[in-house]
Amino acid sequence: MRKGQIFLILGIIIVTLLISLRVSLNLTKIMETKRYMEVGLERREFQNIKDEILKRIEISIQTGNVTNKTDEFVSFVRDVMEAKTMDFNCLLVQTVHPVVSSGTDTRLNVTVLNYLGSTIQTLNLSFSYDLNANQTFSSVADRGRADANFTFNTGSNTDYTLTVYYSIGSENKTESITAPVEIGKSKLTSFFDLRLISSRGEQRDKFNKTYAIP
Repeated sequence: MRKGQIFLILGIIIVTLLISLRVSLNLTKIMETKRYMEVGLERREFQNIKDEILKRIEISIQTGNVTNKTDEFVSFVRDVMEAKTMDFNCLLVQTVHPVVSSGTDTRLNVTVLNYLGSTIQTLNLSFSYDLNANQTFSSVADRGRADANFTFNTGSNTDYTLTVYYSIGSENKTESITAPVEIGKSKLTSFFDLRLISSRGEQRDKFNKTYAIP
């Protein structure tokens, strides 16, 4: 083989390698851009879910059955996300009390909605007004709920704390939820621990919101 032919073949090989490398780099960039856009869409979808849950609660306060309607909507969101190959898991805790009169016993109703994807093996609720009145539940199934109530008596506006302890497998969690009480008003407090999980990562947010009930 002549020297010129060798150089020609080597030149073709080098050009081919350079083109392959460039194509490979372009494909990598395209894949990274695609993943970035998908993560951005998931963040937006997660924010939309949060906004819709809050909106549903506000509407339900006007029409009644807040907890039942929240439960139904969260179950619907879970089904929609599963169809998109994403997991929507959450823990929701709601406290509600009627209009508070100074120096009068008032009942605080508590509901825990378990959408964490697994059975809660142990759930313990304690209320800062009377820590001895704590209540414990076992085997709260996924998509299940636990209902409890506590009694308080106050002569002034007070911020109480509901402590929620739960265990799932080897995971133990404690959440402290502020439940503000105001003389002459009825209030609903909702605690949210929301998680949207996909092959690209996890979106998560925990927050508390209190509503005055007309």
